[in-house]
Amino acid sequence: MAKRLSYKDKRRFLILIAIRDGGNRCLYCKRKLTPRTLIFEHLNGDEYDNDVDNLAFSCQSCNIKKANNDQRIKGLAEYKHEDNMKKFVGEKFPQLEVEEKECESSKEIDINKKSWEITEKYLRDVLMKNISVPYHDTLNSCVYLCKEKTGNGSNNTIRRHIDALSCPIGPFEVTGKGKKKIIIMRNKPPTT
Repeated sequence: MAKRLSYKDKRRFLILIAIRDGGNRCLYCKRKLTPRTLIFEHLNGDEYDNDVDNLAFSCQSCNIKKANNDQRIKGLAEYKHEDNMKKFVGEKFPQLEVEEKECESSKEIDINKKSWEITEKYLRDVLMKNISVPYHDTLNSCVYLCKEKTGNGSNNTIRRHIDALSCPIGPFEVTGKGKKKIIIMRNKPPTT
């Protein structure tokens, strides 16, 4: 079954593509890219075709232009894909072979687990002392704690953790609407 690029795939292909294409620059506009701005571009437009010959680096702006059928960019992508297929088919870059070690979990998963623990602990500690806590304050406090303790933390990730912890079978409950949303401890565990 075809799949999208995983974190592990991206790590494996990053060095290979940078060496093949001469650095971390956008294929189309030649802008220098950082790890935060770099997008893995699927040259043929098929996001499930993760062959290294079908991948190149792009900036977000050019990636969007290609998705919107910019003919110049689509033409460059087709040319680059054909060129890669001619020159690099089956190329292994032996000096850069990344050992295929099966990790118990990737860095992203470890960070996600840690941010879950931080969010849950924060909610338990605060709600042991108070009847309720404002949702917005909890969100911002947990994002701050996660960034401080793990170096990572986003509103979306923490919001998903709070949503899961306050689902119908979770230990917390979100009540109210808008700016008046609060989080409380559930009175009794839900029955299954």
